[in-house]
Amino acid sequence: MKCQDCEELLHPYLDGELDAARRSAVDEHLRDCAGCRHELQRLQALRGALQNPELRYAASETLRHRLMGELKKADARERRPAWPAWGAAIAAGVLAVALFWNFAPHGGPSLEQLAKMDDAMVDSAVDQQQDAQKDDHLTELASADAKAVQSWFSGKLAYVPPVPDLSAQGYTLVGGRLDKVNGEAAAALTYQHGDDVVTVFVCAAQHGDKGLDLDSDDGYQVAYWTRGQLSFWVVSKLDLDHVKALGAAIQQAT
Repeated sequence: MKCQDCEELLHPYLDGELDAARRSAVDEHLRDCAGCRHELQRLQALRGALQNPELRYAASETLRHRLMGELKKADARERRPAWPAWGAAIAAGVLAVALFWNFAPHGGPSLEQLAKMDDAMVDSAVDQQQDAQKDDHLTELASADAKAVQSWFSGKLAYVPPVPDLSAQGYTLVGGRLDKVNGEAAAALTYQHGDDVVTVFVCAAQHGDKGLDLDSDDGYQVAYWTRGQLSFWVVSKLDLDHVKALGAAIQQAT
């Protein structure tokens, strides 16, 4: 057996796909050929490196929630009464077009890409909140007047953020500041709830409308959603139920 023939068989040799005769021939060649033994060792090392768990993509809590939601929707559709054959054909065609549009290169980000974008925003929003609290720089304008805070942002960003009055829910407006989330300019609205500080970051939307989602990072709870041209990121050390309820209240108010 020549070296070229042996090298072509090394991958199936490692995978246990060779019949007894060819495996025996490769074994015999490897005993006498240091070069092919070295190539076999290189392939074995590469295979071991690729099995490193750190190389695997770990799905975030956000992605898992989103996928579970899609699976539940699919399960609900399966339980509906069967459509006539022509209706099923139309639905299949529409689904195929939608999948192509959403997952083809020109059709926008995939679910995994959207989840990574959201994860990056959550991480950055929490980092900005931590820095603001550490530097005692929660506001540039200290005011409990929602209209005054909203007016202060006018001209400082490409949009004017809504500044909801949340006093009925027990959150007192403290003021606002300019900030950045994941490198993008953002309005930061600061509220006080007892001893807890809550910041609502309002940013330009990175993708289309999405409902309220939740995440946790470094002891902070985050509720976020996108509506129209804006995305909202509520960051606090309050428990997740409080942050979720606050997010829902802001959605109603805006």
